[in-house]
Formats: sequence, C-alpha cells, structure tokens
Amino acid sequence: MAGRHVVGVVLLGIALAACELPGTALPSPSASSSAVPTTTSAVPTSVTMPAPTSATTVPPATKPGPAPQPGPGRCGGFPSAACTGVPAGTALRTHGGNLFVTDPGAVIDGLHVTGDLLVRANGVVIRNSQIDGQIINYDDSADVDGAFPFTVRDSTVGTETCKSTGTAIGTGNFTVERVHIRGFGDGIRASAPNVTVRDSYIKLCTNDPSTHSDGIQDYPASGNLVFDHNTVDQCGGRIPTNGVCDLKIGYNAPIYVHSNTNGGTRGARITNNLIMGGVYSLFLWPQPGAAWVVTGNRVVKGTWTYGPAHVEGLCGEIDQWSDNTAVTIDANYKITGTAGPIPCPN
Repeated sequence: MAGRHVVGVVLLGIALAACELPGTALPSPSASSSAVPTTTSAVPTSVTMPAPTSATTVPPATKPGPAPQPGPGRCGGFPSAACTGVPAGTALRTHGGNLFVTDPGAVIDGLHVTGDLLVRANGVVIRNSQIDGQIINYDDSADVDGAFPFTVRDSTVGTETCKSTGTAIGTGNFTVERVHIRGFGDGIRASAPNVTVRDSYIKLCTNDPSTHSDGIQDYPASGNLVFDHNTVDQCGGRIPTNGVCDLKIGYNAPIYVHSNTNGGTRGARITNNLIMGGVYSLFLWPQPGAAWVVTGNRVVKGTWTYGPAHVEGLCGEIDQWSDNTAVTIDANYKITGTAGPIPCPN
C-alpha cells in the first residue's frame, strides 16, 4: 500500500505542476496600478499527501451521536479567531501522528490530531477538534479527488507555525463551517464539485516569496461551489489599519476561483465575505452553464496589488454581481468605513 501511495503522490504532483502554470498567469497591470509583485513564478503543488505511517481507524466511542450546533451567530460579525475553531473549554484527547479514518459515518469529536487527518470513508464528521496538519479526502489508490464526502465544524486546522506550502482542507465533496484555518499557504482546495465553506476564518501565511497562496483555489476545477460569510486574511495577520497590506509577495488571491482546466468551475456562489490581499482580491474566471453569483463581498481598501477584482472580461457570465464594496477595517475585522463600490471589471 505504501508503494502505491507514494506513486500516486508523485503522479498527482506532476499533474498539478503541469496544469497549474497557465491558470495562474497574471494579467498585465493597468497604468494606474500602484504596485507590482516581485515574482510571478509558477504556483507550486499545494496538495501533498503524506505517506501512511499507520492505518488507524476511529475508536468506537467516536461513532455518530447528537451534536450541538452553535450556528453562525457565534461570530456576530465577520469571522475571526475569537469565534471560530475549537470552542473555548473543549477538552481534547490527543492522537499522535496521522489519523486514517476508514469507518463510514465515523465522528471525530474532541480530538487533537498532531499530524494529518486522511478521510478514507464516506460521511465522516469532524467537530470540536484540533488538526495540526491537513484534512484531505483524495483517494490516491484510484487517483480520485473528493472521493469520500466529509464535514468539518467548529474545529481548528493548522498551527501557529507557518508551513507556507500545503493545503489545509481538500479536495472536494466537503462542507466546512465555523473553522479556523491557520499556518498554511493555501486554505481550501476545490478539485471536485460540492464544496461549501461558511462562517470560517482563514489566516494565510507564507515564508517563501515563490509561493502563490490562496484562501480558496479551484484546481483543476470544481462545481456547485459555495463560499459564504468567511474572512480571508492574506496580509499575514498584520491588519492593514492604514489601508496597506505589507505582505506584497508570496500570494495569489484570497478568493481564486479562476481555473479553466477541465472546463473550469461551473456554478459558484461567492457571497458576504471579508477579504484582503492578493494580486487581485477577487480573482475569477466565470464559466457558462451554471449560475455564478458574486454579491455582498467586502474587500479591504488598498490591500491588493493590481485591483480588487478580475474576471477575464467575462461579466456577462456572472448572473448576479451586486453590493461588492471596498472598505476599511479595525484590528478586530470590524468595518470602519466604506471606500466605494467595486463594479464588475469588464
């Protein structure tokens, strides 16, 4: 099994590296652009699959049971570290190293996993837990993205240490709610359909200027994608109270739904998010054939390199673009002012 796994990882890495180059070419900045990044090198492979060290299944005590649902009102405003992740007072048991979940319908509740969590069964639920590494449901034996549907709620993924590369959660057919993602170069990888991320806080980091990080990235493509009421901080946690993001290299976009590989992403709802940073903060490539809705998003003024939004001149493929504005914020992600509307950039 280990041999097949390593081969799958190598092939996946080669495929991602080969395909991702054209999808990340940056348009030339307009004459009014205020800054140009120092590097536009190829996006590195973000999904890295760890070699299995032990095929650990979830103990019977974590089988399904009733779960409390705090609801989105836990934040009261845009999500932050204070109102996402493991709820305060939660007692955690520790599982050292990687955890392979192979029981269908298993529930991971109140667990601290010091390695990666590899979902290898359908209907897995992860809640009230700390995962230091990635949560990934890629089936390396069959080379299938999003092979095992799962849900993660009220949990923390990553540590305060900056890993720079790697994806926190992927690769498709999953739901993320009230999750705190930290320490990764990429937050969410949507490589298969049916990805929903709500009420979550993604604080990206990079210590490598050649790394193009994203809050959410659709690669090679997704569909039926929902990204609603999240905060994506691509300024390295240094809140730009003066309107300037000081992390001007090593990133791509807080919301990067821009793939044209495999027909591109068909159907996306990008709504009510607070985002900052990126060469473009909303970096989109809308595809025909399914509804695209981009509404209610707030982009922190001046934190982008080229502009607040870019859609490859395809505004006509977006069914609804409305109420997207540039704003200023304070250190707690509270909006302090509105700088003006963000029209669809034809």
